[in-house]
Amino acid sequence: MKFAILFFVCLFFLILTASLLLYLTANNKRRRRLERALEASQERWRLALEASQEGVWDWDIEKGEVYYSPHWEEMFGFQPGEAPKTQETFTALVHPEDLDEVIEDIEQCLRTRTPSYRKEFRMLHRDGTLMWTLRNASIVYNKDGKPIRMVGTTLDITERKKAEAVEFLRNAEILKHQQALLQMSSLSLNTDFDEKLKTITRQAAETLSCERVSIWKIDENQTFITTDYIYKLSTDEYLPGMTLFEKDYPEYFSYLKQNAHIVAIDAHTHPATAEFSNDYLAPLGISSMLDIPLQEGAQIVGVICHEHVGVLRNWTESEQGFARSVSNIISLALESEKRRKAEEKLIKSQINFEEAQAIAHVGSWDFDLATGTLVWSKEMFRLFEMENHPPETLYETFRSKIHAEDLAKLDVLIDRTIEKGESYLIEERITCNDGSIRYLSCIGEPVKDDTGKIIGLRGTSQNVTPHKQAALAKSEFLSVMSHEIRTPINGVIGIANLLMEENLTGAQKEYVKTLNYSAQHLSMIVSDILDFSKIESGNLNFEKTDFNLEELCQNVFKLYENRATEKNIEYCFTPGAALKWNLQGDVLRLNQVLNNLISNAVKFTESGRVDFGYIVKEETLKSASLLFYVKDTGIGIHELEQEKIFETFYQGHDGISRKYGGTGLGLAISKKLVELMGGKIYVESNAGVGSVFRVELTFEKSSLGTDLIVEREDSVVELEETLPGMNILIAEDHHINAMVLINLLAKWKIKSKLASNGQEALDLIAQDTFDLVLMDIWMPVMDGQQALKCIRNSGNKTWQNIPVIAFTADASVESIRGFLENGFDDCITKPFNPRNLFNLLKQYYTPPTETALKEGIKESLNRYSTVSTT
Repeated sequence: MKFAILFFVCLFFLILTASLLLYLTANNKRRRRLERALEASQERWRLALEASQEGVWDWDIEKGEVYYSPHWEEMFGFQPGEAPKTQETFTALVHPEDLDEVIEDIEQCLRTRTPSYRKEFRMLHRDGTLMWTLRNASIVYNKDGKPIRMVGTTLDITERKKAEAVEFLRNAEILKHQQALLQMSSLSLNTDFDEKLKTITRQAAETLSCERVSIWKIDENQTFITTDYIYKLSTDEYLPGMTLFEKDYPEYFSYLKQNAHIVAIDAHTHPATAEFSNDYLAPLGISSMLDIPLQEGAQIVGVICHEHVGVLRNWTESEQGFARSVSNIISLALESEKRRKAEEKLIKSQINFEEAQAIAHVGSWDFDLATGTLVWSKEMFRLFEMENHPPETLYETFRSKIHAEDLAKLDVLIDRTIEKGESYLIEERITCNDGSIRYLSCIGEPVKDDTGKIIGLRGTSQNVTPHKQAALAKSEFLSVMSHEIRTPINGVIGIANLLMEENLTGAQKEYVKTLNYSAQHLSMIVSDILDFSKIESGNLNFEKTDFNLEELCQNVFKLYENRATEKNIEYCFTPGAALKWNLQGDVLRLNQVLNNLISNAVKFTESGRVDFGYIVKEETLKSASLLFYVKDTGIGIHELEQEKIFETFYQGHDGISRKYGGTGLGLAISKKLVELMGGKIYVESNAGVGSVFRVELTFEKSSLGTDLIVEREDSVVELEETLPGMNILIAEDHHINAMVLINLLAKWKIKSKLASNGQEALDLIAQDTFDLVLMDIWMPVMDGQQALKCIRNSGNKTWQNIPVIAFTADASVESIRGFLENGFDDCITKPFNPRNLFNLLKQYYTPPTETALKEGIKESLNRYSTVSTT
């Protein structure tokens, strides 16, 4: 029995032991899983903290120990583990001025059992660098409410604080500017005008801390500016004024007339102010200037000038904006003062209504529908040059002086006003007693009785002839400018024609075709603009030269064969009866008219055909009357638009203009040219079906037969010499000009690289060695003069010694002199003579000992081929 009991006891302890072993084994596995999970959690926590750039700290308040994370130590210049694990480590880094407040805030949190803590304050890096930090913490309390632990993070917010400081200063500056502008704007209207301007200049100087501020007025001819006083900030006084003349300071006046805001950080070198340096800036110690024009409408009436004395000043955007606002306030004040003076003058002089009309050249009138009575003011009689005219025949004489076309339009408008009660505005032409034309802007409106019935008309007429004359002056100016543009275009066309006579490769022929097409297209646009301006100004002249009619038409026809083929439309030319004699007339003008008509027909025809031809309507011993026609199956012209199609800039509805482009001048110019040549032009068309344009002209016969041969002077310049091994950088933004240069240089065995702007030129100079630079002046991104300045001021002797040749279309003596004075070694103008260019390059040529000539030239041509096809 004892053995049985002992057996069961042993068995029980054996089972208990096994169960305990199984439990411990399972517990160990669970603990390892928990440890791994804890390690993973700690790793995620560490990575998250590193990503947030925050340093972690853990303060055991009871033990007085502090844990600082490696990133916290790194933040303040400690090596990992180097920072003493005490609270004093932290407090020693707090900025002395913030320390008491930081400690007090912490103690306050602990006293009041606050669960969290957050504060921004300054700390010092171990190297003494000031840092702004953000401290976040959670506070742990025991069951008795005693703080036992404080855990938190520290974030470096220095950059944020710097940005806030900058923004604060900027906002403060803006607020200061706004307050000053408000004070200026609120100046009483009753304030003396000169005192008002003095106050504005003083406030502007004080606000910008600018030593000298002055307001200048420009004369009507814009040849000089004058100021009555200059405010000086340091002495708070108004210095005597002065006058500056355009002849002494042309660059400054050029900027001023262009309404350019002159922001001169260095007034001694800025193009607009450099000319003041010796006799104005240097004696007064002025280093920087900020000048903003004053405007009355679109007219420049003066300038407000801010002159800084001392070190160079970089005018901020806010300061420039303030100066512009001050300029607007002054402009309004000037305009208000001008208006006040005008009103005062009218009051003082007691000018009556008619005299006021005389000043403004505005006459008034009234017409009574019931009696047919027309009543005019005195100015109306003056406008129509009908002083002392008897009232009985006033209406008939008035109508007789209006141009027939305008009179018809006026009658339609008057009828509409009477019927519908609409006001009208019309510009009408009248014939003066000396036969000249005067332009009047006339406004009419209905007069109604108490019941709303229209009982008459009233209105005004104003002489706008000066505005028309201004428009003509503008056209003349446009004519001059267009001529200056045509000169280089014609040069390009000439070079293209010369190249076509050479033995060209396939790729080169494509270059020349592209060049010729682009130049011809641009030449046509410029010709349209030039001819329009000449027609408007009455300066268009016609020449008589002999020409073969069929040959001329064939040549015009061939110009558009490729375009018609590309559009897959039929394109036919049908000559009329053969003439035994050549004709005499203006070949270029006839060519221009036919070009306009055919190019329009091809452009506006998407499918179908275009037919061109002429008919000899009548032939006499001395002349031949011709009918030219151009017929197409294009988009056609709506009936209502056919009368307008020959008007200037008219292209039909907006969709046509956007889709097909163009200037809207071609047909208007063609009509003017045909009429000036004694012919007429007209159109028959149906929208969506097509159009037929017809031109009737009569030409005198030439004394020569149809076998006339016109000799031309050969303008090809043959150069047998070469400059092998020379390496040239071409800075030219115009692809066609660049192509001409590259190919021309290649013929002379010169290697070249192309830059399309000044910055690209600088980049290439840094990468390669060049013997010479051909530098265009006007380029995008950086112009030629800026690029030259960078080259000369680079400090690199290799760069500084590179010969740089100005390659410019500005051929004026003054400009060329300026280029040379600014550091260019020489200058060649567009269009250039190849011989002159070769001789110039030859001056800078040094024969090489051994060069990869062929590879260099091939590289230049391939590089341009890539550029020109993109």
